Amino acid sequence: MDGISWDQLARFFAGELPAPEAERLRHWVEADPDRTALVARLREVWNEAAGLRQAWDAEAALHRIKHVPGGPVRVVPIPKFYREEPASPARRLARIGLGVAAALAILGAGAGILRLVLRRSPAVVEQPATVAEMATPRGQRAILRLPDGTKVMLGPASTLRYPSTYSTGPRTVRLEGEAYFEVVHDTSRPFTVRTARGIATDLGTRFGIRVYAGDSTLRVAVAEGLVSLAAARYPTAKPPSPDSLLLAAGDLGQVGPNAALAVRRGIDLRGYLAWTEGRLVFQDTPLREVAAQLARWYDLDVRIADAALGSRRLTASFANEPAPEVLRLVAASVGLRVDQKGPIVTLHAQR
Repeated sequence: MDGISWDQLARFFAGELPAPEAERLRHWVEADPDRTALVARLREVWNEAAGLRQAWDAEAALHRIKHVPGGPVRVVPIPKFYREEPASPARRLARIGLGVAAALAILGAGAGILRLVLRRSPAVVEQPATVAEMATPRGQRAILRLPDGTKVMLGPASTLRYPSTYSTGPRTVRLEGEAYFEVVHDTSRPFTVRTARGIATDLGTRFGIRVYAGDSTLRVAVAEGLVSLAAARYPTAKPPSPDSLLLAAGDLGQVGPNAALAVRRGIDLRGYLAWTEGRLVFQDTPLREVAAQLARWYDLDVRIADAALGSRRLTASFANEPAPEVLRLVAASVGLRVDQKGPIVTLHAQR
């Protein structure tokens, strides 16, 4: 690793390196297969060590949102990634395996730095622990406060899993669905949201994140502060995308198919965060996505009679309108008709 600053590499992993420097570093790493493999392993160590540092009125939104719990908090066996306990340097090195042992030989003088990072890394051990789970059914939203004081607004048909208590290590939660976080910032204990498609790490911020099971894209809307966004590892991901994005207030970050990262800077996020105020906002949204959102919002089974109709696009905003009125307006806007039988709603082409 001659010719590289360890501080520069750490800033690269944290998403704090300016774009030109990050691009030069990326080309330098990719020019050598051994170097590429080594940096990949170092990134794994970095993520484990959680070495990251560091005006939308979220407070008013928290007061406005309707607090409808999705049922009692359930206690289930905690996932392995929550189990943290200090371990000896030898045990931590054993966990990394022969691959990093080979990497250490390449590191030479830099090996001491890697050991320093490893000393900060929590070990994964099998020990009794619990994780709390909050799940909202369709048609309901909820507010909860995590053990560290972080406030969460949980969207309909969403699940949040989090440790029932926090140790001195990183704060990690898992999300399926949609949520808005107002994080109590702690530079020594990063707050990370893990999803099936990507990982968002708080750098002092308020942000919304959405990734339902049927979504092709993870979306992160930053209302305040900074968020580091990285794609989850996909074995077949191609073409390769940047390792991470640094999102600021007004940015919309996305993790798309094949783990591709993208960002839109300085946009109006009101439409993306309107759900926290009880409003539905669609901005040139395909009808198939509108149907899925309406199903979650109103606890209905919304179907599209012809799959080809799902590509029609809708721009509209709704606030407190009952489901029948919203369905009527949506259908009229895209030239369809509504057929409803109990909770089953079917959108047909006009006769």
